Amino acid sequence: LFGRFVARAYLERYFNLSLFAHLGSRTIDLDRRRQVTIKRLSRGDLPDWIACAADLSSLTVAEAKGCHDVGGPTKALDRAWAQAGRIDVTARGRKVSVKRIAIATRWGVAAAGPTDAHLSVRDPIDEGEPIEPEEKDALFVGLLRLHIANLVKPLGHDELAAVLHRITHQPFA
Repeated sequence: LFGRFVARAYLERYFNLSLFAHLGSRTIDLDRRRQVTIKRLSRGDLPDWIACAADLSSLTVAEAKGCHDVGGPTKALDRAWAQAGRIDVTARGRKVSVKRIAIATRWGVAAAGPTDAHLSVRDPIDEGEPIEPEEKDALFVGLLRLHIANLVKPLGHDELAAVLHRITHQPFA
């Protein structure tokens, strides 16, 4: 968990991301009416987050991995990269441009392990097709709803969180 915390702090500081929606194991509709969806591409765990900046820009898919390998973080970074590639964000079936980020962290220890720490990142942009402004707005509003749901649920607002999750599945305006 500490590695995930560091990865998220890195994303906030260096990529200006502030809204994070955790991904589950199912397909997520960000706006059913406009068919804005997070689509699973292959089996396996989904990335940790879909995120964006506070101004609802910089759509990002991110995965964080911890590493204990003496040889370095390369294998963990490869696993994180594979996981970051397991989804696409689509609008009416068209792939949306996203920045995909894989982060691998390894902590140095004074004894009984690797002494040097690593923070490794792979972060290219995955180009998609242009989408309509209404679809872009729907995408970011859906992401914002999931972000808020993730914030309020641990504070005891289970019903509000559930409503925010469900509203992304509603076909009406």
